[in-house]
Amino acid sequence: MPVEHEDEVRVEVGVRGANVTVFERRPPWCEEVGPEWSRRPVAQLRHTGAGFWLLLWPNRRGRWERYPLAPDATRDLDGLLGELDEDGICAFWG
Repeated sequence: MPVEHEDEVRVEVGVRGANVTVFERRPPWCEEVGPEWSRRPVAQLRHTGAGFWLLLWPNRRGRWERYPLAPDATRDLDGLLGELDEDGICAFWG
């Protein structure tokens, strides 16, 4: 994120096992929700073994699904990050 927007939105990653999850962080929108920033999972890079990765998105039920515009499994992490950035069907960034 550009520095001039760091008080509005942040992007963070978390690593758990062989999965890398990308989170969007937003400041509280009103005092009743408290001082903590919200944390919403946006995408997940899942290692499938032998150096292959999948790009997943959270459906409306919060379950991870394979992103349909990305290859089934690839070793090209830069390509998957490009898909995440481009988000051709608005699955990640809305």
